[in-house]
Amino acid sequence: MSTGVAQAAGAFGALGLALLVVATRRDLRVAGLAAWALGCAGLTVYLAPHGHHRLLAAAADAYVPPSLAEAFPFTLLEAAARGLPIVSTSVGGIPELITDGINGWLVPPNDPVRLAEAMLALQSDPNHAATLAGLLRQRVMAGFLEHHMVAATARIYREALGIVQIEESPDRSNHGTVLRP
Repeated sequence: MSTGVAQAAGAFGALGLALLVVATRRDLRVAGLAAWALGCAGLTVYLAPHGHHRLLAAAADAYVPPSLAEAFPFTLLEAAARGLPIVSTSVGGIPELITDGINGWLVPPNDPVRLAEAMLALQSDPNHAATLAGLLRQRVMAGFLEHHMVAATARIYREALGIVQIEESPDRSNHGTVLRP
């Protein structure tokens, strides 16, 4: 993962919002330097130990991971399952989960202006933000829970290896089994 803490600091500072950084000390230093360089002297930055993100998420109003590069962040699934509105960057596997304007906000990486605009949209219309968050939560609950992902991965392996799955037939015809590729 490559974080965009500096971009988040710029966006949050421009909006006059407090920023909670749950990250390494290096990322916190980057956020502080970015706020200073961007003239965001009023930016309030809170440091939280990396292992406490689940506890802190319960008090959050939104989740804004400004990643510059990412595979598929588990923390995004956790935030969505909690029903938090999400503003994220359109990198890696994130667009597989979030569709901009449909169930969250996606912005280009390394663009603090667009990040701030999306955060302002979230803040200015809490009902719309709650609707998008609800749609994202439904998507996560319908297809991204652990058992869904394990079943999908197993199906991909079976298909790749040409393994035939044997299931019990509900009416016990075919001698009780149905062969399914």
